[in-house]
Amino acid sequence: MKTLFDCRHFREDRPCNVHKSTGVHCGDCAEYDPIKTRILVIKLNATGDVLRTAGIIPALQSKYPGAYVTWITDPPAIPLLEMVPGIDQIWSNGGFSLERLLTDRFDLVLGLDNSRDSAAIASLSKSDNRLGFSLGDDGRLNPLSPAADRWFQMGLWDDLKRANSLTYQEILWDICELPLPTIPPHVVLPQTLMTEARSFAQETRITDTGPVIGFFSGAGKRWPQKTLSFDRQKELLRELSGMYPNASIILFGGPEEAEQNDRLLAEAPSNVVHAGCHNPLPQFASLLNLVDVLITGDTLALHVGLALRKKIVSYFGPTAPWEIDLFGMGEKIIAPVECIACYRSTCDKKQKCSDLVSIEAIMDAVHSMVKGISGGSNDQ
Repeated sequence: MKTLFDCRHFREDRPCNVHKSTGVHCGDCAEYDPIKTRILVIKLNATGDVLRTAGIIPALQSKYPGAYVTWITDPPAIPLLEMVPGIDQIWSNGGFSLERLLTDRFDLVLGLDNSRDSAAIASLSKSDNRLGFSLGDDGRLNPLSPAADRWFQMGLWDDLKRANSLTYQEILWDICELPLPTIPPHVVLPQTLMTEARSFAQETRITDTGPVIGFFSGAGKRWPQKTLSFDRQKELLRELSGMYPNASIILFGGPEEAEQNDRLLAEAPSNVVHAGCHNPLPQFASLLNLVDVLITGDTLALHVGLALRKKIVSYFGPTAPWEIDLFGMGEKIIAPVECIACYRSTCDKKQKCSDLVSIEAIMDAVHSMVKGISGGSNDQ
């Protein structure tokens, strides 16, 4: 019996989905889809960066027709990548990826983290064509092109980081030798998650009488300067409720914001509901999909919102606003400070930069995006 081992649908240990649904064998199958280019993408962390990097998938498919994309990442990012169309298989860093690396051969390897762990994986991979970063014989990080070296240097020197005018995607496309324009990533939510999100909306009385506005309150422990202070967050929620009394306002956060968000909710207007702070990433994305407009700092929520094609109002202080591309879907509010994009986790100034972000400017941006919205959630 003829077996087409190079078909995209082929599985070594089980019947392929085409055979399961139709009973057809390889020799008679009209769904034969030969793999022409095997590509390995290595992007381990952080989760938001992994997701925004996934925008390269359509560009890779366009440049390399018949591409089969394998992606190695750290476990926290896997649930999001599983919802990105065009990734054929995902290997967990630290799982069985080493054994596969020592046996599988790739036509192209993209090592996209400027870290030794990622570069070591790129160096171990069996390929004659690598882009991004690998390790040299001395164990040091080795940028493999001028584009990769520019990104590497920006990671070392603050003045180069501030002088940069390119978005992350433009830098990434250059490293991967992909033609412009860049595009945002895209996630497709399973129908079950969308149904669960609609049930949440019904239970919490999120209505269709006005816009649904999301506010992500945190940024994790590494970048406390990214967030508004507690009092400023209370002010923002009051202003939103006052301007849009018929709106539903959803408060989002991660585990590190749980206590803070409970306090916020206790003092918030009645049209503010809590999405919870312990949702797995797919559930978090499905709840975020309920909103019409999302307010957030430079966070994972921003990248998930872009992948869901939401309107974004994002504010910036210690990180570089020019590296974030909102792809025409939002507006950036930048702290009026000379030390913007300092990339410091602590600050000795009397008032942190994010608290110098104008609440009025945030409200103006929200208002411009709410215009024309009839209310309710935007299903995919």
